[in-house]
Amino acid sequence: MSMPLDVIINEDCLEGMAKIPDGSVDLIVMDPPYFRVMTEDYLGNKYDWDDQWKDREDYLTWMGGGVFSECERILKDKGSLFCFADDMMSPYVHVEADKHFKPLNEIIWVKPNGRTNLGWATYRKFSPVTERIIFCEKKNSVGMPATGLEQIHCDPDCFKTIRGYLVEERDRLMADKGLDMTQFRRFFTELTGTARMEYHYFGDYQWLLPTEDLYHLMQTTGYWRREYEDLRREYEDLRRPFNQGKNYTDVWTYCITSTYEDCTHPTQKPLDMIERMVRTCTNPNDVVLDPFMGSGTTACACVRTGRHYIGFETDRGYYEGALKRIAETKPAISKTIFDY
Repeated sequence: MSMPLDVIINEDCLEGMAKIPDGSVDLIVMDPPYFRVMTEDYLGNKYDWDDQWKDREDYLTWMGGGVFSECERILKDKGSLFCFADDMMSPYVHVEADKHFKPLNEIIWVKPNGRTNLGWATYRKFSPVTERIIFCEKKNSVGMPATGLEQIHCDPDCFKTIRGYLVEERDRLMADKGLDMTQFRRFFTELTGTARMEYHYFGDYQWLLPTEDLYHLMQTTGYWRREYEDLRREYEDLRRPFNQGKNYTDVWTYCITSTYEDCTHPTQKPLDMIERMVRTCTNPNDVVLDPFMGSGTTACACVRTGRHYIGFETDRGYYEGALKRIAETKPAISKTIFDY
């Protein structure tokens, strides 16, 4: 069973994802129906795609047992997932996501041009100008422990080749200089100014890759001659991609699209924001899935960044609009560090 790349298919996502092989997608970006949030716009247009479940439990069963279950199957072990959610529904969606993935953040999307008096004037509550984005990785993701405080560190078993090289060079230095372990630790601390950190760089628990500056200090001894960039690339290939830009917080500020993009969908997400997700959590030529492609924003982000895409969209009008939009999208200059 195989799946063509760089396509959007006019089909229900559950039917379509069933045809995708296990562990074949690097990133999933999904903006599913929020459940009775966008049933009608200010012009009176009706949207039945957000009101097709009898109650909240029915919706969550569809999300968890259906959509998330299929996403879990087809996501690679080093894959990531972003799921948009309404501020009122996100706690429930988060619980469903937790059954299939390991949630890492609930990103707050702040919409500075999305102010409305609907909250305080109609419902007597604070005006909602944010949405949530649930960011997850695969459970037991490669290079990360499943649980516990150690999650900030790497699983050393995944990096035995790199760690073995560092340890071999350390042992060679100790033998040449006649140092025992206590003396080496003192030597390493004096050399690098990192007291007791040799446990993390040479040990078999909570192992960390040395920083470039630290590694260059280690090289001044005449050992560890392997190029740092080669070491870093090997390390990154073993881990879940996370090519973060300059804004590394879980609060993202993006205007809603109606003022600066040609919107063909009532809930169209900003292209810059989707592109940020794609750049951060994939590398060029990786495969990105959007089960609810809508106006084609995720596909456009993939075209601009040199990634492959697969998408599903049931509405024929949105589907055709997405194809037209994608055809008009040009590749952007690739960047490794980006401003978002």
